[in-house]
Amino acid sequence: MITQESVQKYRKEFNEMSDCVVTSLAIVGQISYRKAHFIAEMSGREHRNGFWTADVVDLARKYGINLVYIEPGERVTVKKFCSIYETGRYIIESKFHALTVIDGVVMDKSGRNAIVENIFKLEVE
Repeated sequence: MITQESVQKYRKEFNEMSDCVVTSLAIVGQISYRKAHFIAEMSGREHRNGFWTADVVDLARKYGINLVYIEPGERVTVKKFCSIYETGRYIIESKFHALTVIDGVVMDKSGRNAIVENIFKLEVE
């Protein structure tokens, strides 16, 4: 299983930072960090620079990762989001960070009190 911890060695190998979308894509889609990095790069992400999830959605779909945008609705924190969406696989964006939520559990060490700005749900076929 691809987890936050399992991608850490690849972050070092790629000399990465500001790669929260890459990490979230790998975890939510259960694909290798290498493949997630490639998808982001081919979508226009520059090395060691932040990127928005919306920018990888089209190319990710070609690799079997169907991310569907969900309107956030009311202002909620990541913690509150997790209590509302107890099932499913999501990439959530706050103002400066992207993280993965799987079945109501945050797969990241930061951002639980951040306000949810964007939601992308993995639709499984």
